Amino acid sequence: MQTKKDHVHAYQTLVGRMSSALLLGDTNYSEAPARRALMGLVFGVVLALLIGVAFWVYGLINPGGNTAWKKPNAILVEKESGARFVYEQGQLVPVLNHASAMLLKGAGAKVESISRASLGGLERGQPIGIPDAPDPVPPASSLMAGPWLLCLPRSGGVEVDGTGLMSMNVDPDVPSAPVAANEYLWVASPEGQQYVVWAN
Repeated sequence: MQTKKDHVHAYQTLVGRMSSALLLGDTNYSEAPARRALMGLVFGVVLALLIGVAFWVYGLINPGGNTAWKKPNAILVEKESGARFVYEQGQLVPVLNHASAMLLKGAGAKVESISRASLGGLERGQPIGIPDAPDPVPPASSLMAGPWLLCLPRSGGVEVDGTGLMSMNVDPDVPSAPVAANEYLWVASPEGQQYVVWAN
């Protein structure tokens, strides 16, 4: 007579064969169907741990960090604060605005985003730049080229705008003509000193 233990064992065998048929297409497979997946999972976890430990050991031996500050034409922007720096003469120099940094580094300047930790051990210099200069720099195609007009104050010492300073007009629509090669101007200063202005 069969015992309950025999019934449980027979049921487990039947369920195992059904699982094997469903997952592997073979009812007589000798291993449990989930064993392959379990072994693959264990192997993957062990491999991931080994790779992580290898990178950790490499980081201890050879500490890295962003070295973009070493590039000659780099404008450095700190990720955490947005502060701008340039690396000049062995120092990390804060720059007041982007326009000043572009003037300092020239046409080949490139912006490099860098973390505060990568800039941590560098010596800092005094801030440089043009106060209140704009951050966005216009493209070269939108710069105005052509004649411009520079006017001195009138004889009373007060210009039209009331400042008493020289005024400059760069509006391309204002009519202006340079002194031609065959022309000259006879001008006088407020003190009476006279001058001749000609093209060369």
